Amino acid sequence: MPDKGIQSVHIRLLTQINSGKVILVDFYADRCDPCKLISPDFETLSDRHPNPERVEFCRVDIDGLPDNAVGFGIRAMPTFHAYKNGERIEAMVGANRAGLDSEVRLTCDGPFNEVLTETVSPGRNVEF
Repeated sequence: MPDKGIQSVHIRLLTQINSGKVILVDFYADRCDPCKLISPDFETLSDRHPNPERVEFCRVDIDGLPDNAVGFGIRAMPTFHAYKNGERIEAMVGANRAGLDSEVRLTCDGPFNEVLTETVSPGRNVEF
């Protein structure tokens, strides 16, 4: 029988993904050294994004949610997915700072260049 906590997290994540916003998800594990290296960059992008009403950043610890890892096709960590209207629109595997920045720029409508040099708003990460 599936764990109710895991089901709840899965449902919350699916609700986010289907919200109409662009949802950027960092699938990570605490034991993963590359995840630890890229995490501050994901946090910075979240903290400085100028359109919180259109873009949301989420982190999912897959060690506690192995069914989610399988369900979302996670085979390596870290993996970053971007969703819009329930559809995955971008995916990136690995702790690649330039790639992560590029994924955010591609998935977010409008320019994003000034975001990396200027703090716009407080962090909005959602932990699952």
